[in-house]
This record gives sequence, structure tokens and C-alpha cells, in this order.
Amino acid sequence: MITEIGAFMSAAASALSWPDGGWPHDGGYGGYGWPWPGLIWLIVFILFWAGLITLLVWAVRSSTGARRPPDTAREALRRRFAAGEISEEEYERIKRLLWE
Repeated sequence: MITEIGAFMSAAASALSWPDGGWPHDGGYGGYGWPWPGLIWLIVFILFWAGLITLLVWAVRSSTGARRPPDTAREALRRRFAAGEISEEEYERIKRLLWE
């Protein structure tokens, strides 16, 4: 009985193998095994280029100078009052006009 099972397994293995002795089911990766090394290189490649592009964008933005967003009306009014450009009465009058 055991020899019959062994003969059957040997015949099944021979029937399922390719003529060169390899197995037809290589996992779908072209006979090169698991795809992990390729996936790791792909991730490294993507991270490298993303980092390089980010670095270039940062360098261009910093070399052109950071532009401040325009002041809001309230900030501009406070700044003018603090600098002494307008009096307290003008400050109060403009504040009432803008926020009432």
C-alpha cells in the first residue's frame, strides 16, 4: 500500500512538472519567488522621488522669499494706531464704521 502511494505521488509530480523539471505553479511571479524585494525597491524609489520633489519645491519657495498674506482690516487699523499714524478718535471712528 505504501509503495503504491509513493508511486502515485511520483507519477503525479512528474505529470504536474514542466519538461525541464520545474513546477508550473511558481506563484505568478515569473519563477523569481515572492515579490517583496521588488516591492521594497518600488517603495524606496517612490519615497526618493517624493523627497527630492519636496526638497526642490521648498528650495524654490524659500529662495523667492515668503510673502506675507495681506493684513486684515483690524490688523491694519491696530498697526496704524500703534505706529501713531492715526489718533485715538480716528481709531474709534474707523473701528465703529468697520464692525458695526
